[in-house]
Amino acid sequence: MTTVTIERQGSACVLTLNRPQALNALTSEMLREMLAAIEALESQAQVRALVIAGAGEKAFCAGIDLKQRSALSALEKMAQSRMVLRLNQALWNCPKPVIAAIGGWCMGAGFELALHCDLRIAADDARFA
Repeated sequence: MTTVTIERQGSACVLTLNRPQALNALTSEMLREMLAAIEALESQAQVRALVIAGAGEKAFCAGIDLKQRSALSALEKMAQSRMVLRLNQALWNCPKPVIAAIGGWCMGAGFELALHCDLRIAADDARFA
């Protein structure tokens, strides 16, 4: 299963975190995929906005995948943290408006992700931590 999906909807591009069974918790692979997608979309003139959403109904993003993180070495943990920072900087500096479509849980690094978007739209069931 692809952990990050990208779908064009008119002039917007929807980037969906696609691990609903793990509350869309971020793995190192997902961080790389998201960063690559944002960098690629920046140069596409026909894309005028980016929407970030979470698959499923329970969570936008539950933060970093702690199961994966517990198996990483100290250097790998540091690299993963730097990748989170790079992703947040890419969102912050993106020349196109970035919208977080938040439903369910939005926690930890997922909350950071939402905060670095230009606009956050929260469903009635959104919970932040």
